[in-house]
Amino acid sequence: MPAETSYILRQDGKDYRAIETATAAGTYKRLYKWLKGPKDAIIDEVKKANLRGRGGAGFPAGVKWTFLPKGLDKPRYLAVNADESEPQENLNAPGMHF
Repeated sequence: MPAETSYILRQDGKDYRAIETATAAGTYKRLYKWLKGPKDAIIDEVKKANLRGRGGAGFPAGVKWTFLPKGLDKPRYLAVNADESEPQENLNAPGMHF
């Protein structure tokens, strides 16, 4: 069986799916910065990017995230439906595995 060719990952021979390799390359640098900062800053950045859902409504993700209750002293979870049972809705499914 031939080796798999990845068109998503970098082509420098390194496996960036390995957390050690990705971290050494600085992949998560901005994520770590965001996680240490105020949570509202993350939502504001997503709103500014105008990131939208791929479903029929294309609802803005940043707005959706503001619906989560604030001021809780326990974890909050946002359920994401990644399968709308339409072929075009699964185009980004491979990226969700990383």
